[in-house]
Amino acid sequence: MKNTSSNQNLVLVQRQLLEGIARGERAFTKGRVLSSAQARRRLKKWLRKPQPFTAPVRAP
Repeated sequence: MKNTSSNQNLVLVQRQLLEGIARGERAFTKGRVLSSAQARRRLKKWLRKPQPFTAPVRAP
């Protein structure tokens, strides 16, 4: 038998996913949509290529 906590988390994630899909469908129905180019411009700072991680250098 699976852990109850795992089952509850799975149900919560599924519910959040379905709510997000429903929210997107409502936005589409109301005409609140963007073209890909508009979305890219709005999300530009989050869509930048990630900088490579460099670990901090410790002094000896």
